[in-house]
Amino acid sequence: MNPLKICFPILALCSVAFAQSNYQDHPAQLDAKDAAIINSYIGQAKKTLPHFDAELLKPKGRTFYVITEIHGDKTSEQIFVKVKSKKEDGYHGTIDSDPEGSVKFKKSEALVVNEKDVLDWCIVSPKGEEEGNLMGKAGDALMAKVLAFVIEVKSQKGVFSSFRVVSVTNRQTKQNVREIVPADVIDRVEKRAAELQSHLKLPDDTYRSIILVAFPSWEIVKD
Repeated sequence: MNPLKICFPILALCSVAFAQSNYQDHPAQLDAKDAAIINSYIGQAKKTLPHFDAELLKPKGRTFYVITEIHGDKTSEQIFVKVKSKKEDGYHGTIDSDPEGSVKFKKSEALVVNEKDVLDWCIVSPKGEEEGNLMGKAGDALMAKVLAFVIEVKSQKGVFSSFRVVSVTNRQTKQNVREIVPADVIDRVEKRAAELQSHLKLPDDTYRSIILVAFPSWEIVKD
C-alpha cells in the first residue's frame, strides 16, 4: 500500500510512489472528520517508535520510513523519509515522496527528522509486506468502510473451545490491518464469534470464520 498523504487545506488523499510495498492507495477526498480519524493514529505511532528504533538496528533487508510534515507559507504536506540511521539530532535519510505542489521540496533530498516531528513510521519487508503506516491503513479502511476479522476456531471433543482473531483484512487492499484495531474491539468480536458458533458441534479440528466490522464505528455488521 502506498503511503497516504493528507494535503491541506483541501484535505485530499493523494497516492505516493512506494515501489517496495505490495500495496497501493487510491486518491480520495477527505473531509475534516475523516482527517481527524486518520490523525488519531499519530499518538499510537509515536508510542511505538522505540520498536521502530530497535528494528532499525537489525535491518535484515527491510526498508525503513518515518512520516513527517513540512510546511510552506500557508500549507503543509506529509512526506515519507527513507531512513538510513538515527543519531542524536534525529532520523537521517532522504525524502521519498513526490511534491504535490503546495510546498517546495525535492524527492531524494537529504533530510533530518527530529523525533518529536515524526507522525508515523513504516517498515517494508523484502517481500513487500508493511509494518506500521497506521495512518495509511486507516485511510484505506475509510475507503473500504468494512473490515473482515478472521477468526480461528478450535474444536475439541466436538465442541468449539476457543475463538481468536488471527488477522483483520482490508478486503480491497488484501492487507492485514490489525495494527489499527483497538484491543477492546478484538475482545468484542471474539465474544461475538463464540455467541454465534459455540453451540455447534464439529469434528476436532481448527477452522476459520469471518466477522465483518464497520470502520470507523467498529460496529459489527449484521451477521
